[in-house]
Amino acid sequence: MTRFSQYWVDPDAELQQIFDQEREIKETQIIKNQISKSQGFSTSQLAGQYGNVMPSGAIIASGLSELAIQAPEIKQVVDSYLEQESKLSKRIRDAGRSFVRTAFVAADSLAEAVIKRPFQAAAATHVQRGDNPILALGGPLLGFLTDPFTRDEGEESFIRNIERTKNY
Repeated sequence: MTRFSQYWVDPDAELQQIFDQEREIKETQIIKNQISKSQGFSTSQLAGQYGNVMPSGAIIASGLSELAIQAPEIKQVVDSYLEQESKLSKRIRDAGRSFVRTAFVAADSLAEAVIKRPFQAAAATHVQRGDNPILALGGPLLGFLTDPFTRDEGEESFIRNIERTKNY
């Protein structure tokens, strides 16, 4: 049985990587031969001037067409790119605001469903009994202690409640 090391590489995969690397080197050399020095110089100038505000494809295309930095087309491309970036950042900011707004509305609805409505129902129940509605603040425990019908007084209380309901 052959023991494989953790550094073992399939020979076919290694050969494929070598062939891919050689192919990329040949393609790069072909592109280098097609680009003149003036095109490369204008591309490097554009990349140095607008590298952070202009898409790389536009920089390469402008350099290959030998546009100078002062060309009006460059300003239009940069302006439209900056406008698109600002629209994207505005959309992201608006989405964040909408998320926060939705989270607050959801929290308010949850608080109403979990806290406000049960409290109002408990307060209404205490008012109907003639108790102080402040007892509703105590929640279920206080209601359990003050309401004789919800207390569990053992098996005989359960049987008594069943017999009482049968008589009605």
